[in-house]
Formats: sequence, C-alpha cells, structure tokens
Amino acid sequence: MGDPIPGAERPEPVGELLTHARNREEAAIDGLDRSVAYEYDELVTDAWKAGNLLRHYGARPGARVAVVPDRTPAAVLAVLGGLAAGATIELIGPDAAVSARALVAPPGEYETAPGCSRLAYWDSPAQPEVASFERER
Repeated sequence: MGDPIPGAERPEPVGELLTHARNREEAAIDGLDRSVAYEYDELVTDAWKAGNLLRHYGARPGARVAVVPDRTPAAVLAVLGGLAAGATIELIGPDAAVSARALVAPPGEYETAPGCSRLAYWDSPAQPEVASFERER
C-alpha cells in the first residue's frame, strides 16, 4: 500500500484552493503528457468533475482512493478530485494490491479487493466493470 497524502482527511482546504485558483491567468500545470499547459480555470473545472465522479464511486471522508500515477492530466485530476471529495489518496505502483474504495489507473490488470471500484485513464476499457475516467467525467 502507498503512503497517504498528508492533509487528505480535510477536504475544505482543497476545495478552497480550487475555488481561489479558478481566476488565475498563468498556467497551472505544464509538462504533463499534454500538448498545451493546463490553465487554472480548466484544471479547477476538471478537478471538480473528477471529484464528483469519484464521489459516485465511493470517495468520501474515511474512504481511500488509490491512484497509479503517470504523466497524464488524469492522474493529477484523480488526486485533486479525491482530496476534494475528502478521501485519503494513496499513490501506488502498478503491481500493488489495492484495498482502497476506488482505484484510478491506466488501463491494465490490477489486483483489487472486493468492493473496490475501478476507473481507468483515458481509454475506454474493454471490461464493462471498469469505468473510463474520461468517458464518465
């Protein structure tokens, strides 16, 4: 299991951060696998959407969301959205066993505990039990 991100048990600071960041004009994130930098307004909107999707799949205070990080915007959105929902975020490797309430990861095979909802980055997975992060948010 990965280490929880400090402060994950307090959703208010993340929500406040997102709200206050919305009107900033400079790039929020640059260097991800994306052709243009993420502007604050777009990042905030997408983070709130990710948080709502993760809430639908059980992210809330007291729940854990596991994220397999990569260089896509979806990994950043999963962390921000999970924190905004009040969940504790665990950054894990692709081979780690997952006992969290939800797993957000690139498409692939993962060992998950019963009751863990799977969300995949970008691609629409062939497995119907895996929600596509891009399609559903």
